[in-house]
Amino acid sequence: MVTRGLQHSNGVASYVMNYYRALHGPEMRFDFLVIDDVGSPYYKEIAGNGDNVLLLPSYIKHPLKFFSLIFNIFKKSHYDVVHCNVVNSGVPVLAAAAAFNVPIRILHSHAA
Repeated sequence: MVTRGLQHSNGVASYVMNYYRALHGPEMRFDFLVIDDVGSPYYKEIAGNGDNVLLLPSYIKHPLKFFSLIFNIFKKSHYDVVHCNVVNSGVPVLAAAAAFNVPIRILHSHAA
């Protein structure tokens, strides 16, 4: 799951966490790739379930670092699905996911 933050007052964060709680279980693990981290009380819940929060820098401000981290994450992990809830950073994330043969790649946004 790729998102731009998991703040309590964020509608996307509420959406993501609702689906996470409904889908999480012993046969389904999640990694959250969080862009431009500002901290979140959800991190404790996610870690308590044995899942991971991976922090990424801004794609716009630090593109080389962003791509380096994304490629390293996909190289080490073998994901079945990558679900992006960010428009701008979603395209390079999904391109990297395709390069590492992630079979299901989703770009989801309610942005205009």
